[in-house]
Order: sequence, then C-alpha cells, then structure tokens
Amino acid sequence: MITCNNYVVGIKSRSGCKDIWNAFMCKDAVYSKRDIPYCPTIMSVLPKRIITWEEAKKLYKKEFYKINMKNITLILTAKSSCIENEDYFSLRVVFDSSSESIQHIGFYNGTEDLLELSVSKDTGLLQKLQMTICHHYSIDNVSLDIGNIDTTNEEISLELPDHNECESFFMHVYNNCAVITLSDNTPTKRVKCGQVVFCLDDAQNILSIVITGLIQDDIDHIKNELLLQ
Repeated sequence: MITCNNYVVGIKSRSGCKDIWNAFMCKDAVYSKRDIPYCPTIMSVLPKRIITWEEAKKLYKKEFYKINMKNITLILTAKSSCIENEDYFSLRVVFDSSSESIQHIGFYNGTEDLLELSVSKDTGLLQKLQMTICHHYSIDNVSLDIGNIDTTNEEISLELPDHNECESFFMHVYNNCAVITLSDNTPTKRVKCGQVVFCLDDAQNILSIVITGLIQDDIDHIKNELLLQ
C-alpha cells in the first residue's frame, strides 16, 4: 500500500507502479533499517480510510498547484463585450484586446474541462473569456427565463489563483444564453461585464457565469464545437 496525505491507497502489486506522492517529499521522514522512507504522519496517526489511485492523484495535484500557484488581480467592471465564433473553441467572449501583456486564470475539472480568463498584466482588466475544452455540458432546446438579474455595476477587484480546480464544472446551453457552473454554492453577488454576468460568493470566488444575449448563430456555433471536440 502507499500512503498519501494520511490516506492509504490500496494496490495489488508494486510492479509497474510509479510513486506520485513519495515519503522523500515529506519533511523529517523516518527510514527503516532497509532505508525505506516512511510517511511521518502514518507513524502516529492512523489512516482515515483507503482511497483510490485516482483520488490520490487528485490530492497530489491539489497540493502541487497550491505550492506553485500565483494570485492574479482581476478587475470586473461594466463594459461592452462581443462574441467571437472561433473554430475549435465552443465559446469566446472578448471584452478588450488592447493589452499585449496577458496572464491567464484557469478553471479546471481535471483534464476534461477548462475555462480561461485572460487578464491584462498592466491594468488587471478582463480581456477575454474562453471555453477551451468542455466535456460536461447539456444542450437544452428551450429558452431560459433569466428575467432582470440583480447585478451591480460597481468595479469589483478579485484576487484569484491562476489555477483553480473546480468542485463541479458544467455548461448548460440554452436557446438564448449559456450558464457555466463552477461550484454548487449559492452566489450572493452578481457583477455584469458587457453581456456576461459573474456570480460571486462573499469570499469573492466565482461560482458561476451567465453569458446572455446570444443569437442563433452563436448557439449553433457552441453546439457544433461541443459535439466536434
């Protein structure tokens, strides 16, 4: 068995296995007489439960990005936007393309889903929203009654990691809009940027995004690219 962050990963054989979380990485690791490193926590605290290999990889990735991530300032402010129906991308919204110095904030669901926000290094203003890949989606051939969304037009400044692993990731495509869900939590504030509404919680995390004002050509493009990916 392999220990991982005080969990135990059950395996049948070590043959062909590669360590993703090795005790050499742990501070003050204890070694056996045969020079085998032990995870120090397992010496004093019993494992909580046995986890799968896939869960262990997710734990490793979470800790890896926590160490290596950097925070990026993102400023959400009311402005115009336009949809660009680009091949290979199901959804792209452009807010401003004047900045040449760009950094990216990614919202991931493993390797199956990725939403990217492009941000100006100079001003922190949002430049572009792009769905790079999306395997979790539904195409709902109805119009969503979004009514008058209660939004704020004030400028909002967020500090977000450049890499965000989402607890849930799903895109609903309707006949008049698209809704991207990044969390199951309930938003407390909504900020409108052009035709895009960012739904936030009290901690200024982005929980979901609503892209409004889509015309039939936009919807057809989204559906086609999702089916082709």
